[in-house]
Amino acid sequence: KALEILGINPIKALSPQAKGRIERLWGTLQHRLVVDLRVAGVSTPEEANAFLASYRTRHNDLFAVPPKDEATAFVPAPSKEDLALILCRRAFRKVTGDSTVSWKGRKWSALDSQGRKVLFRKGVEVEVLDLLDGRTVLHRQGAFHELVRVEEGAEKKTPKGANAATSSTGERVRKPWTPRPDHPWKREYERMASRKRIREHSLEQIPWRG
Repeated sequence: KALEILGINPIKALSPQAKGRIERLWGTLQHRLVVDLRVAGVSTPEEANAFLASYRTRHNDLFAVPPKDEATAFVPAPSKEDLALILCRRAFRKVTGDSTVSWKGRKWSALDSQGRKVLFRKGVEVEVLDLLDGRTVLHRQGAFHELVRVEEGAEKKTPKGANAATSSTGERVRKPWTPRPDHPWKREYERMASRKRIREHSLEQIPWRG
């Protein structure tokens, strides 16, 4: 899923024969490089590193193959904030009647920018993102809200309108961010919604669901 959002097309190679050029490279180096090192009288790691500087140029002159498309395949890297939302653990959950979701055996509530609980219709499907920095985030239709754990009995004891929420890491809740229009998640949601309208199938039939 992360590769799809980043625009990377993975090509799986389950055997050495399937990897083609890289395996031929290893074969070339294993046969030629050892001999060339011996001929050059190289006997220490330091001498080998110095030798490789000139060897690489000669090797590329002999074996390099011009690409079919000389345009670079690299694109600017997403921001750290965007990467945090992409390189994370994801799971789909259904919202319960009290606008909470179950995750890791606990109940969680989503908060808005004012620290107030976000209400959802019962049964609505949302995506829970478990970020590498320890935060837990709820994602729905391009909007993101930080999730906080709901302590057992806390909602009954907390006065109406009180804001006593703490984040999943015990820190004060940070203001939720508003993704840019070109955010990868927004583009993916638009593509997903388009596929759903065209094929007239439910979310359960989307191929990338995990």
